[in-house]
Amino acid sequence: PSIILMIILLFVNTDKFKIENIFLIFGLVIGGLYIAVIPIGGIPDENMHWYKSYEVSLGHFISDKDEDNHGGRTMDKNLIYVLTNDNESAHRVNEPDFTIDSYEDWQKRYKENINKEDGEEFFEFSNTAIYPAVCYIPQALGIAVSRIFSDSLMVQAYCARVGNLLAYIAIMWYAIKNVPFKKMVILVASFLPITFQEITSMSIDGLLIATSTLLISYTLYLTFDEKNKNEKLKIKDYCILILTGIFTAITKVVYLPLCLIIYIIPKTKFKDVKQKYIVLTLILVLITILDLFVVINSMGYENKIADPKADTFEQIKEIIKDPIGFSKVIVATANNFAESHTYEIFGNSLSWMD
Repeated sequence: PSIILMIILLFVNTDKFKIENIFLIFGLVIGGLYIAVIPIGGIPDENMHWYKSYEVSLGHFISDKDEDNHGGRTMDKNLIYVLTNDNESAHRVNEPDFTIDSYEDWQKRYKENINKEDGEEFFEFSNTAIYPAVCYIPQALGIAVSRIFSDSLMVQAYCARVGNLLAYIAIMWYAIKNVPFKKMVILVASFLPITFQEITSMSIDGLLIATSTLLISYTLYLTFDEKNKNEKLKIKDYCILILTGIFTAITKVVYLPLCLIIYIIPKTKFKDVKQKYIVLTLILVLITILDLFVVINSMGYENKIADPKADTFEQIKEIIKDPIGFSKVIVATANNFAESHTYEIFGNSLSWMD
């Protein structure tokens, strides 16, 4: 579908049809196809995002811990029946029979989901328990709304995906609408297959992509838009910059430096140069404090899912201790995996890389 869209765009008169509206129409159509084709749990880590989304939908904004400090919560034991077996089988990676096996497994899960069991059990999702609940608002809303008309956990899981997609579409539409130039660049990037896989799952990556893009596009709008170049920043502008900056930083700590982009906003938007740097620095300090709060809170959870060598905080320590060695790792990664990673961007290894 993404390739078909690119071909269509070659013949679309963008003077007659606004690019953001093209995105809106095709985003909903293609997003619906992705949701329908890839079974629940057929995307990396979606099981963990499902548990966290369900937890937030119940009104629990901070995850519990077991006796070993692994993040999770005691919930309906039938939650697992929504997921495909593909999600639990690492050996399935790179096997070519995903579609047939997942469809058969989906039928099995559907039958198990209808015949519910009584009781609850502790679900461990330590790798998503560390994320703030705000990252799961669209998914949780989808689940909560679906409970009004259905008690099927499978229906609720698909509604969580729909909620994630709609949030992405709305935010990205606004980002494309406001960016003063190169709208087509954002449009093409937003329709990459790997992007759509994430935004149509229950992952937080889709919302992160959308909010970080809006942060960039709105900053460019305030900086380069000719119609409003002499206007001072309004409350609306501050709210958008602060909210997108906060969400971008607290979702993934490595995105915090992206918030420095707000410093390109010209001094003409403020009373004087002094006010510009005071106000923008205060915004950045606020974002950093909230980011540190989230990081400190996440350190209270033990992650038994991730490889010990993949521990984020240990990696950061090693990078600080040996920046030259880290630079060598980056170069080696680019040298060995640049080709395969490029193919993956365009959909070579969707789902569980199969």
